[in-house]
Amino acid sequence: MRYFLQKMLLCLMFLYPVFADSLQHGKYFHEDMDIDLTKYYVSEKLDGFRGYWNGKELHSKTGYPYNPPKWFTEKLGDKPLDGELWIGRDKFEEIIPILNGTNNVEDWHKVNYMIFDMPAEDMIFKERVKYMEEYIPSLKLPYVQMIPQNRVASINELKKVLDNVVVQKGEGLMLHHEDAFYGSGRVNHLLKVKKYDESKGQVIAYKPGKGKYKGMVGALVLKLEDGMIVNIGSGLSDEMRKNPPKKGEMVAFIYNGLTKHGKPRFARYKRMRLSAME
Repeated sequence: MRYFLQKMLLCLMFLYPVFADSLQHGKYFHEDMDIDLTKYYVSEKLDGFRGYWNGKELHSKTGYPYNPPKWFTEKLGDKPLDGELWIGRDKFEEIIPILNGTNNVEDWHKVNYMIFDMPAEDMIFKERVKYMEEYIPSLKLPYVQMIPQNRVASINELKKVLDNVVVQKGEGLMLHHEDAFYGSGRVNHLLKVKKYDESKGQVIAYKPGKGKYKGMVGALVLKLEDGMIVNIGSGLSDEMRKNPPKKGEMVAFIYNGLTKHGKPRFARYKRMRLSAME
């Protein structure tokens, strides 16, 4: 059922144009990066959907127009907000029918708007953090909260914070340089910290299943953005093997580093990519 909802939402996504406003996005953090962690704020990376409030409307990061009830947005103010629409850790798929209108509109009461930045404020991030700490509470909306921004002194402390989030079924962390202005596109001052790497690819073919999977899909053949071909079999449910994503659809997968040939190591399926919304 969850897989069906993802595919249904994916179809709806293609009806909408790419978002004109360019939000900033992070790159992946690796331990061998030469950075001073004491210059970065650390926050939890929530596993929800990006929500950009432009002062009038609430959109996904690629322009998909959310349609929340009036009470959800009428007091958000006229200042742009960048955050995550989120209902809790490990509940990504549960929020999909709320955002696409499949569920009862009353389910929006489960949604929190978790703010991590204010794009229009012409300040470095350290100053924006202080500003958000005052501005977000002033809205007096219990479902609108600022994601806590903390500090770590070392890589070991960062790992401990990450372990604590992951054991609670959280996705990971974000590192944001204190002196950075808000940027656009993929920026160097914003880093994703996870226990694994993540990528996406377009389904171009299928490998037939063997043994207990005979007559079903054994693996999805994906084409990555750089043209690399990767087979993803691990992580596929029986339902997906019987009714796989269509050719041309996008899926996300996770992996642990690269092989000596530059291919994702231990690649396994994560979820459908809802392209226009993510």
